Amino acid sequence: MRFRQRLSWLLFTLIALVIAGGASLAGIALAEPFLPGEALYPLQEWAASLRAQAMTDPVALADWLLDDFDQHVVGLAERAGQEAEPALLLAADRALDRAVAAVDVAPGDANARLRQRLRTSVARYEEVLRGLTVAPQVDPRAYAAAVMKAHAIVAGVESGATSGAAGLIAQYLRDAGGNGRASDPVDLRPAATATARGVGARGVPFPPLATAGPHDSFPLVGKHAGATCAACHSGAVYTGTPRECSACHAPEAPDPHYPGECSSCHTTEAWQPAVFNHAGFTDCATCHTKDRPANHYAGQCSVCHTTSGWLPATFDHTGFTDCVACHTQDRPTDHYPGQCALCHSTRTWAGAVFNHSVIGASDCATCHTSPAGHWPAPCARCHVDTGNWRSVRFDHGVIGNTDCQTCHTAPAGHWPAPCARCHVDTGNWRSVRFDHGVIGNTDCATCHAGRAPANHYQGACSTCHTDTGNWKNARFSHATIGSTDCSACHASRAPANHYGTPCSACHTDTGNWRNAKFSHANIGGADCSTCHAGRAPANHFPAPCANCHRDTGNWRNATFNHTFPTNHKGATCTDCHANANYSVWSCASCHSPDKMNREHDEVNGFDGNCIKCHADGREGDD
Repeated sequence: MRFRQRLSWLLFTLIALVIAGGASLAGIALAEPFLPGEALYPLQEWAASLRAQAMTDPVALADWLLDDFDQHVVGLAERAGQEAEPALLLAADRALDRAVAAVDVAPGDANARLRQRLRTSVARYEEVLRGLTVAPQVDPRAYAAAVMKAHAIVAGVESGATSGAAGLIAQYLRDAGGNGRASDPVDLRPAATATARGVGARGVPFPPLATAGPHDSFPLVGKHAGATCAACHSGAVYTGTPRECSACHAPEAPDPHYPGECSSCHTTEAWQPAVFNHAGFTDCATCHTKDRPANHYAGQCSVCHTTSGWLPATFDHTGFTDCVACHTQDRPTDHYPGQCALCHSTRTWAGAVFNHSVIGASDCATCHTSPAGHWPAPCARCHVDTGNWRSVRFDHGVIGNTDCQTCHTAPAGHWPAPCARCHVDTGNWRSVRFDHGVIGNTDCATCHAGRAPANHYQGACSTCHTDTGNWKNARFSHATIGSTDCSACHASRAPANHYGTPCSACHTDTGNWRNAKFSHANIGGADCSTCHAGRAPANHFPAPCANCHRDTGNWRNATFNHTFPTNHKGATCTDCHANANYSVWSCASCHSPDKMNREHDEVNGFDGNCIKCHADGREGDD
């Protein structure tokens, strides 16, 4: 039933076109259109094109095509989220192309009004696009192109561009990567942004008899929908109010901010998220100088970075020769001050190859610090192979200096004369020819001090060492040293308790220590304990040795006269000789006088002297 009604409507429209020439039924063709995908939709489109061709007034044609576009936008909004959404979007896109072409050819007196009407219609279309959900998934490229096309028309008309609407679209799509067709590949970022916003426009209520005409050029949508009239029209003056975003929002822009219009990046829904289309902008530093780190390349950001992110960045060194302009901070201490490209490649710092012949400098010390004590002349004098420091050719004949000590420090105790006196072979330190007759000094200790062994004779070395080629070939003559005090050399070599007088008193043969002749008559003292103390056996008679030992050649040949038995009743010497005084004695320490008096009370002449009667230590009846 519905199909027959639409077919009748289409036939009536065709008849009206034929009879009236298309002059009186301009609105009928828009009354109840078929949808894309329905069987008679192509015929409907063909009828509309016939209607457009039949209209001779360019202004009326532009208005009619704008009405047709508005009808498509309404249909798209009503069926948002349905399966037909992608087809309706393509139909609306084609209707927009027809309207744009008609507006561009309209006369100048009506063109300004038509452009503003186009901008209002497209602004509504842009808000409808943000609410679509099926088309962005089914045909994201077509959806992105439609979003960018709508944005190009609105932004272009608002900026007062003089080019036609079609020119605005073409330029915008070229900048974004397309060529003006909705199905061509384009940048999808505006589409993603529009989908993310997903907020529909809200109309502004006006009095019943009023129209929305005054706000056709500045739709009150998004955040502007809730604004009061006085917020923009101060003093109740409604004409001449600026439409640029910066007129109100300049104080809100951070410093430094992109100097263009807010609408280039922001929507009326919110400041964030903002999407900036870098197409057509080449001076990145205008906005991003603050983002550049210290010592960064001073050229344009686009030389290395893309608009999608700072990293990864790729720098093409082609054409750049002044590496130090950027890489000075990368150079280590004491690095060669020339251009990096002389050694490094642009791929990596490592694996550098240095060509000494290129740098044009023979002063190696500019880069290479020599070790301590190194010869201070230019490196090239000896290091002829720049690829290997150890490959050295040193010619002592070239240096023009015979003072070897300039470079070579002698070891401790070395003879302080010039090296060349002895080291005649400059290629080998150990090849030495030393002539003691040349040095003009007979004091060997000048060089050889500290090399003598402990307790060595302190006199001049030449006294004994007459062969300067061999220390061990020494000839020592005691008659030469001019001293009879042998202890000057041999003090530490005497055994314990050795006789402390001069060695020569006994050792008359200086060639053999053991061939000694000791005479007690020569020592000048009779106290044998000076030498022999500690050698007497236990309980030895402590009197001078000479009292008993009269033969100094034999200790055992001693003569000891003790009239009283030394083994008397087991007594010791001190039992009789108190306080070790052997000149007196007493029997009372063992024999009590009282007891002895009682026992000898009948003995005539007893006076307590036991020895008178008991000379052998025995009792009378023993």
